[in-house]
Amino acid sequence: MTRKYSIAHLTWINWTPPEMIYNTHLIGYDCVSLRTISQGLPGEANHDISNNNELFRLTQQALKDTGMQINDIELAKIDKNTTDIEKYEPHLEAAAKLGVKNVVTNIWTPDKAFYTDKFAELCDLAAKYEMSVNLEFVTWANVCDLKSAKNL
Repeated sequence: MTRKYSIAHLTWINWTPPEMIYNTHLIGYDCVSLRTISQGLPGEANHDISNNNELFRLTQQALKDTGMQINDIELAKIDKNTTDIEKYEPHLEAAAKLGVKNVVTNIWTPDKAFYTDKFAELCDLAAKYEMSVNLEFVTWANVCDLKSAKNL
């Protein structure tokens, strides 16, 4: 079995997706994980390929030039303010056009009924683009480990 190595965009978050692809290819990675869904945080680098045609085009070209793949995109966050999962659709659609098969989520609310419904909605939306949803455990989030997620 051939192993493939991927690197998270948070390693060098200020690099644009094309910069991330070209630079990590040069140092030997096979894949990248890109943060293309902005969280709207102060000072956050916004790499929204769904809303920036030039950035999308340059990202597509970088993938073609390097043979790299995008392992996943992030972050389709579920929290108490996540009332409309459909807001993630443009991001998933753009990522699917680049061959992405995975989207990362994490859960930041203790309301189990709410996050279970939203997680299911996100899975249904991702399936529309032949993508899987990967639940990332963040130790300071409400769903922080497999034990707290097992009843999803």
